[in-house]
Amino acid sequence: MTFVFMIAQRIRYLKKSLSILEKELEKAPKGRLRGNKHGAGWQYYYRKDPKDGNGVYIKKSQMTLAKKIAQRDYDRKLLASFRKEYTLLTRLARVRASGEEEDVYSSMPKSFQPLIRPLVIPIETAVRDFLNTSYESNPFIIQEGYYTMKGRLMRSKSEMLIGDRLDAAHVPFLYEKPLLLPELGTVYPDFTIFDRKTRKEIYWEHFGLMDDRDYRNKALYRIECYAKAGYFIGDRLLVTFETSEMRLNTKYVDVLIRKFLV
Repeated sequence: MTFVFMIAQRIRYLKKSLSILEKELEKAPKGRLRGNKHGAGWQYYYRKDPKDGNGVYIKKSQMTLAKKIAQRDYDRKLLASFRKEYTLLTRLARVRASGEEEDVYSSMPKSFQPLIRPLVIPIETAVRDFLNTSYESNPFIIQEGYYTMKGRLMRSKSEMLIGDRLDAAHVPFLYEKPLLLPELGTVYPDFTIFDRKTRKEIYWEHFGLMDDRDYRNKALYRIECYAKAGYFIGDRLLVTFETSEMRLNTKYVDVLIRKFLV
């Protein structure tokens, strides 16, 4: 997980938390709460108006009011803390998004670039290197295939549809690039995707014959092997399924791409 990705996750959490706290404070009661030590416990007094002096004693049957006021005061302090952090992180995110550190290499003289080992490789250079990766594809020959809009040959119509949607979203991917899973050996994920946010590879498997019992069992075992190798669904593994009655829903494919890849 990259620093930039961690910042983005924290910003999303803070934004959601700020919204929740603001709504809770809108319906919070007014007034002040005062607590006095009493034996091993506490006694509470409620002051609705500054003129109420030390306030009115809160009976045990009225403790809900005390809890709401105490929660309100806590929420106010937490809201102030979250707002401060949110402001700082959004500023930091804007600086990181500018990509200035990535531009340093590109700004060097062309004659110097071959001599430099850049600490931060420009993202487009990383994408280009990924797409130019040479590998031995699945040795299982495609007898009858389907071509994507960009001319990539794929084994099934569903894979073709997924490939077209990845291309439409400008998501860089390689088809059937080998991957070693310790418990299964070499497998050929349908799509090996370069995640621009984390600069890691994400794998997308489409299981299109889930009606078939043997196929289904092998698919589930394969997913287990991915997990044991550290590739978990919703993290670095995306999966889609299909049966003869439940065909691939391309709208769902678009949802996965928007959620995890762009």
